[in-house]
Amino acid sequence: MKKQRVYIAGKITGVENYREKFAIAEKMLKEKGFDVLNPAKIKTKDGAEYKYYFFKALEMLKHSDLVYFMPCAAQSPGAKVEIQIAELCGIPELKI
Repeated sequence: MKKQRVYIAGKITGVENYREKFAIAEKMLKEKGFDVLNPAKIKTKDGAEYKYYFFKALEMLKHSDLVYFMPCAAQSPGAKVEIQIAELCGIPELKI
């Protein structure tokens, strides 16, 4: 049986230790048996603007079966858009 893919949505911009926070969420989701799509792992590109990373993250979201919203998601303009896209596309929220 194929593992369900879960996208992690949360605040990245302006958060100093966002990679650590996303890694903790990723570990927890993997332990629960999910395949995890973690936007905090998008490779940095010299000179890239916000939209470069946001569109990369949306590409990940597009391939997800579920979305896990970290508590910080409500404070992120980008995560708010991801919430709307998930709702519009019928990608359910994973509540843990």
